[in-house]
Amino acid sequence: MQVALALYPGVSADECEAFTCVFDALDGAELVGVGSRLGMVEGPGGGRRVDALFSDVPDPDVVLVPGGIGCARAASDEGLLDWLRTVAPRWMAASSTGTVVVAAAGLLGNRDAATHWLAGDLLPAYGSQPSDE
Repeated sequence: MQVALALYPGVSADECEAFTCVFDALDGAELVGVGSRLGMVEGPGGGRRVDALFSDVPDPDVVLVPGGIGCARAASDEGLLDWLRTVAPRWMAASSTGTVVVAAAGLLGNRDAATHWLAGDLLPAYGSQPSDE
């Protein structure tokens, strides 16, 4: 099972680590960091390594979109957004402000989404509302 961790400048290392801890514990899960260019991307808490380009991972089983202070920039990264729109994973999960990126890709429709309280004002620009639940 291929698990793609979407990486972008400003992504939270802690949120990446939370996803990594869960999926590293699953037998048969191959976790790959994907991004627009190979190498390190920096964000709060440290950097993460992009192991594969978006074009190298066309059919992951799971896509993970962690949040971070770079979510507003990531929400205008057409390479990332196109990749999210194109891949058809069995499962997609976003944490914290990662929901803004998923909404920017048009994948939330008009549904409410949980997000970090600092990013709640960003969701309506992409047709979603912050959940009050």
